[in-house]
Amino acid sequence: MSALDIRLAVAEARDAVAGKALIAYVARLAVARGCARFDWTAERSNPSALAYYDRLGVPRVEDKVYYRLDGASLAKFADSEV
Repeated sequence: MSALDIRLAVAEARDAVAGKALIAYVARLAVARGCARFDWTAERSNPSALAYYDRLGVPRVEDKVYYRLDGASLAKFADSEV
């Protein structure tokens, strides 16, 4: 499995043609490499990002839950006993 982290963090990039072009490029790359899907996340607290992806016509995956370890929680988990 491969993973690629793409960040369209600047609202102007999402609203411009560049954002759609980047997503389309990655979609073409995924198809060319035999990937079955292309996933990304957006914060629920970022309505402009959600609206942008909705305008692109990309279906939402509402049944997914993402987990994250970072900062202190990452360090604590890394030091935990197996």
